[in-house]
Amino acid sequence: MVALALLFSACVAADLEDAPPETPSAPADATEDDGRYTDPLDLTRPTDAELMEALRTAVCWFDDPALAAGCLPPGQAELDAIAQIRGITFIPALIDLYWLDIGWRTVVEDRLEFMTGLRLGDPIAWYEWEAMNWNFRLPEGYAEWKARLFSIAPPVEGAPTFADLISQDTAGGNPNLLVWTGTQPGGVPALNEPSIVHRLEERYLDPSDVVYGVVVNGEARAYPRRILAWHGVANDVVGDVPIAVTYCIPCGGAAAFDRRSEDATRSFGNAGLTSAGRTLLYDEQEHWLWRAFSGLHIGGGRNPLSDEDPRDPLRSIQLVTTTWGEWSARHPDSGVLDLDTGFIRDYEAGAAIEEDRATDRPLYPTHGPLSDELLPLKEQVVFVRVGVESRVYPVAAIQQRGLVHDTLGGQEIVLLSTGPAGSISVYESRGVTFSQLEGSGVDLRAEDDSGELWFVNLRALVSTLDGRERAAIPWQQGSWLLWAGDSTAELWEP
Repeated sequence: MVALALLFSACVAADLEDAPPETPSAPADATEDDGRYTDPLDLTRPTDAELMEALRTAVCWFDDPALAAGCLPPGQAELDAIAQIRGITFIPALIDLYWLDIGWRTVVEDRLEFMTGLRLGDPIAWYEWEAMNWNFRLPEGYAEWKARLFSIAPPVEGAPTFADLISQDTAGGNPNLLVWTGTQPGGVPALNEPSIVHRLEERYLDPSDVVYGVVVNGEARAYPRRILAWHGVANDVVGDVPIAVTYCIPCGGAAAFDRRSEDATRSFGNAGLTSAGRTLLYDEQEHWLWRAFSGLHIGGGRNPLSDEDPRDPLRSIQLVTTTWGEWSARHPDSGVLDLDTGFIRDYEAGAAIEEDRATDRPLYPTHGPLSDELLPLKEQVVFVRVGVESRVYPVAAIQQRGLVHDTLGGQEIVLLSTGPAGSISVYESRGVTFSQLEGSGVDLRAEDDSGELWFVNLRALVSTLDGRERAAIPWQQGSWLLWAGDSTAELWEP
């Protein structure tokens, strides 16, 4: 909520991150017109159109964001309009108002308590309650109203507005579960065709700095977290392939995707929204929304997609979380982001993720409360799926052991790590038992029980004896909170 407070201050001064899961039913005794919400015999009950008009009155900048500086904090007319809201279908709008706390918190709390019997006292808790209990229709015009509510600050030149991104079909028909991050679309600037320097030319990285590395068509490139986390996405070309490298602060990790699809080569920007606690991107071509970590499309945009015309996820490119020291040793010809990005930011290590590190709870609402009984929610883990089975491996445990053999989806696999702070990679093992890693940099090799050595690279383990290969298996690395609510993802235990 720090971002909202800062935004409010700026306005007053006139200086102006899969589709959502199906949500369980609301309490069995809840109906749109039950007595707790409104008396069905009360002929004075406002119509939906009248209630939507009250919501528009509450948002004094509804028709022009520039008006916000002159009408905040909200006056009596706006507070009176909120106090008129009745009917369970308007609860999502009240929760949105509660998230944007600019002086109407008390009256919104009273309305929510009247309609639900609850006083949760925290906007994240209200969004999570909504995700778990919502199965009613949304009022006509809700999506447009929400887009205008979150447009409290002027739009970013050249970027879409929330009205371009949010529609009734967004997020599987649940635009109520979209959460504002406090910035406008494009307010966090993406890196487009970023300047790249050779490994030998960079002068700002320490060996311990976290980087995210990719190898495409033999070309290696590193994206330091200290830069990427400030920008959320880098639209780049590596090995003649247009790629997007994304960083999701609430996810605690990065991902890489091929920007090409069957009908376009897309460029991505930051949407200023999250869903299920994950950062969302928009594409500049259609203004569709995409999850930054999984590459899943969740609707919206200029041409909303029907259920009969789903959009395929972006194709993943394997990305490695490692240190600059390890990456540069293993890829001596690697390119890396130039420190001169064209933007003024504090690119010191850790500066971009300072707010996330200050708390052990998620920054944004998830689709229901997550348990930290098994692992701290922000502990780094590796996720692996083989067939229909998936498993989550704590990064620290794999780094401590160096080599971990397992069977997943009926397939023998091995996870390798170069040690504390080192990268993790996953391969099929198919009857080969590896016993240790030796060497370093480009000479890193895995030894099996017979004494045979295997070269280690991102694509495969390759026998130095006869060229046999054990192919890499795709994996992802991020915070445990990404999979803590997934009942199909089993947590590995030593």
